[in-house]
Amino acid sequence: FFTTTTPKTESSNLSKKPFDTSNFILSPLTKRLHYKNQIKKECSKLKPDFIPNVARLIPIYTAKKDFSNALKYAIKLKELDSGNYFSTFAKDYRLGVLYSQNGDYMNSNKYLAPFVDTDCWSAFQIAQNYYYMQDLKTAETYALKVKQGTGAYYSAQELLYTIYLIRKDAPKAYKAARYLVTEDAYNPQNYMRVANITTNNAEKLINFYRAKQIYIGQNLLSMVLILDEDIADLEQKKIDAAYKKITSFCKKPD
Repeated sequence: FFTTTTPKTESSNLSKKPFDTSNFILSPLTKRLHYKNQIKKECSKLKPDFIPNVARLIPIYTAKKDFSNALKYAIKLKELDSGNYFSTFAKDYRLGVLYSQNGDYMNSNKYLAPFVDTDCWSAFQIAQNYYYMQDLKTAETYALKVKQGTGAYYSAQELLYTIYLIRKDAPKAYKAARYLVTEDAYNPQNYMRVANITTNNAEKLINFYRAKQIYIGQNLLSMVLILDEDIADLEQKKIDAAYKKITSFCKKPD
């Protein structure tokens, strides 16, 4: 009897080795999909009706900006937790925020309304919801309910500034802008807000220069170039005014 042997080839050797992908660089999209699949895999291991596990899924999906699934589990937590393992406020506030993030502002308001007088962020969220619904009057009403000294007051003043700017209520917009500068002097946008609402050109110029210096420090050259145009216009007005004053003292020769 004759025996035959199959010669070893490079292809047969390769077929016995596992395919090594360790040296491949994944694209950003592939990385995101891989991460999302990993989250789903981890979530599937959790007992679906165990209250702490349901609660754990809400921030997991929220962190991934998957607000639809986050809301689904927030609703489920509300249904399962009849014994108030989590407080009513914690559950309803989360529902209110998630409904807003899903664009359902009326349901958001329904869950947040009971806490308006005791929780500044609930009042602010409702104000923001009405702003999104283009009901500026009601948005202003709720933003004004946020008391000074509370955590949401700064955010409420930002919202009020925008509302007053849209309504062309310059004095109130200016007051909000001045408060924002006082509270956050390192935010160039606050100086821009003052500059854009004041009618005093000298004050405009000062605030544009302050904003410019911060943008230079942040290396945001595109914003510096925009500001340079505004500054140049105002400096030219100063020169024109000074020239007019000087020429007014000179007699035109006959």
